[in-house]
Amino acid sequence: MSRNHWCLIALTALAPISVQVQTHGDTTTVIASDGTRFEVMGGVGEYAFISRGCEGEVIGKRPVSFRDLGGAVEHGIPGTGFSVGVRGGWMHDDIAGVTESGVVPASGLGAEPLEVENRYVNPYFTYERPRGSVGLGWVLHDKEFITTGEGARKQNEHPLNDVSWHMRIGSEQHYVAARWMEGVPLYSSGGYFTLGVGGHPDNGPVPLFVGLGAGGPYEGAGLVIQTGYDFPAGVTANVRTRLGTSGSENASGVSIGLSYGTPRP
Repeated sequence: MSRNHWCLIALTALAPISVQVQTHGDTTTVIASDGTRFEVMGGVGEYAFISRGCEGEVIGKRPVSFRDLGGAVEHGIPGTGFSVGVRGGWMHDDIAGVTESGVVPASGLGAEPLEVENRYVNPYFTYERPRGSVGLGWVLHDKEFITTGEGARKQNEHPLNDVSWHMRIGSEQHYVAARWMEGVPLYSSGGYFTLGVGGHPDNGPVPLFVGLGAGGPYEGAGLVIQTGYDFPAGVTANVRTRLGTSGSENASGVSIGLSYGTPRP
């Protein structure tokens, strides 16, 4: 699927949504309530391994298409500011074989077409205050997470991917947040690292987060948009996208899903 097709999908999903924001749960964009929140998301996308010459010119490509699923359960401990939870996910990468333009070196990847499946579980905790929050977790995974940056992909291990964390500065209405290995799903919601702004200025029914995604599996940075619509009874429909290119190849993803929050005790 071409980059233009991905942009069309994302814009079509976002077109009917206003710019009012209401946020729920630090599992995705902001804080957790004292209740319990459940979330399930699924997505698709594309990225590529790119080899470059001494002057930065592209000398080789290996496109990849992927599917990923993610979920999370988070529970707030009343009166403490702490929440505990667990995220988990599955990703399936279809890596193309060597093209006429040459071989792209990558640790553990040969020249033939290859399908890679990976699964992970991420137990974590969050500490919440009115003007910010922090979170930390441990990422248990079957295989090493794929990273297409030319330096990182030659490494057999990526120990930084074994830890998840976030830091949010600001209230629910206006905040800046940085997150590592917290995406649900991990690929199509933005990538391993996201940095951006969000909030819900008018207490409306539409959550919104806009920023940059980087750190893998994509090479370089791309635009991240996470939004949705809050329905009555605690149900939220979510749409999350990452838009970008790398070496003229598509580096984008889109995911949709639902979340549900139980009332505060």
